[in-house]
Amino acid sequence: MQPTSKTVAKQQWFDTMIGLLLGGALGWLLQQGTSRLSLNELVIWCGVFALVVGVVFYMVSPYIRQKTNERQVSLYGMVMSIVFLVVFIVPMSLTGAVQAKLYHIPAPIRNQYRISCLFTHASSTWDTAHYEVRLAGQLRWKEGPLEGYFDLDIFGYRSRFNRIVGASRYKNKQGQVYGKNKIRLEEMAHFIADRWATLNPDDPLVQEVRFKRVRHKTGGEHCMKRERWSRPALADIPTKQHDLLHTVRIKHDD
Repeated sequence: MQPTSKTVAKQQWFDTMIGLLLGGALGWLLQQGTSRLSLNELVIWCGVFALVVGVVFYMVSPYIRQKTNERQVSLYGMVMSIVFLVVFIVPMSLTGAVQAKLYHIPAPIRNQYRISCLFTHASSTWDTAHYEVRLAGQLRWKEGPLEGYFDLDIFGYRSRFNRIVGASRYKNKQGQVYGKNKIRLEEMAHFIADRWATLNPDDPLVQEVRFKRVRHKTGGEHCMKRERWSRPALADIPTKQHDLLHTVRIKHDD
């Protein structure tokens, strides 16, 4: 028994709605590579993808329905297939293929996508974190040590300092760290200033602290090529490789 034209039209619009939802979901997922999401960009991406995929589903629906007339896919099977694609296959593929961050997906779920895509890309660079201080009455910046300030190693011979700076490196469109990133760096700057006064009582007070991040090519002189992981001095690194994250002015009580 052939389906009536009314039934075919109903099935076609049903498939189109599925296409619109799937397209909107794809547009939303493709915007998950940034930590701050523009509402206008999100609406445009979702709308364009929903329209394109919806039109495709509308056009191919009659042919798919005609070929599968004897063995229709159940509504439950179709919904579960789409959920599987949207919830797992697509975001996992984005994580592995284009390193999408998926910041707007809850962390427990986001971590599952990352675990599914371990070691899909070789590391091309290696980061080192540095801080400099400027003492009261002086113009020259001096790089500070990690010994006595951040002695607890995590792994790979890197300290808590590397971990905190790495987690606080994100900037806004104006090129400035913001939110919790800024708060962490400012709290750490005041800790450094207080610790400097304790370990160097003969020095003037720390007036400013600035944090820098440097990216080295894997296998370069300042990376694993030389020895086990080591942190070179800023003076030995070309200035063009320095990424200034944040400068904090220290206020001392009179």
